[in-house]
Parts: sequence; C-alpha cells; structure tokens
Amino acid sequence: MKRIIPTLSILAAFLLGCSSTNEKQHMLSAAGFKAIPANSPQRVEHLNSLPDDRLTTANINGHNYFVFPDRSENILFVGQEPQYQKFQRTRLENDLPEAQVNTAEVGDSWPGWGAWGRW
Repeated sequence: MKRIIPTLSILAAFLLGCSSTNEKQHMLSAAGFKAIPANSPQRVEHLNSLPDDRLTTANINGHNYFVFPDRSENILFVGQEPQYQKFQRTRLENDLPEAQVNTAEVGDSWPGWGAWGRW
C-alpha cells in the first residue's frame, strides 16, 4: 500500500501535463474505474449520447454509478462510490480544481443502458 500512494502521486504529476480529458481517463483508471469497450453499434450510439468530457452519475436498477465516455477510444469508464472517492482524493492531492470535474445526472430510464449489460 505504501508503494501505491507514491506511484499514484507520480502518475498524477505526470498527468498534469496531459489534456484535461486524457488526464481524467488516466486518473479514472488509476482509481479503479472499469474500462468497458463500446464494441457494438448500440454501445457506440449510447456512448455518443452521453455528455462529452463529463463524469456522469447514473442510478441504474437502484445502484449508483459514475460513468465517463472516452469517444476517441470507444470506451466507457464505469465506477461506483469507492472508485469515485479515490478519483476525488487523487484530484485534490494534486491540486486539480473542482471545475475540471463536471457532473451531469441521468437515471435508468435514459435509453441505451441495456446495451452495456451488467457491470
């Protein structure tokens, strides 16, 4: 565990030079978000319908998820509260402003979630 914290700090420092979206993608992965490929036409369509460059909260079947679309790689990053909290801690530890994390909320009635299957 002691080795993970310095590694995350080094990774986060490296990411400061990256673009905002690329930085978020690396931080989300480091925080434990799953990267789910948009490998079907339905998934690609849904991925493209999500708010661009935003971490979105979604309540699906009574469970809260945090999702982030990566359109350039056709990937949806998916996490729950523990991964989100780890992402936020990393952001704060590296003095990244709150404004860099945009949040929009969607519910399970939003069309397209079924294409992703179970997370």
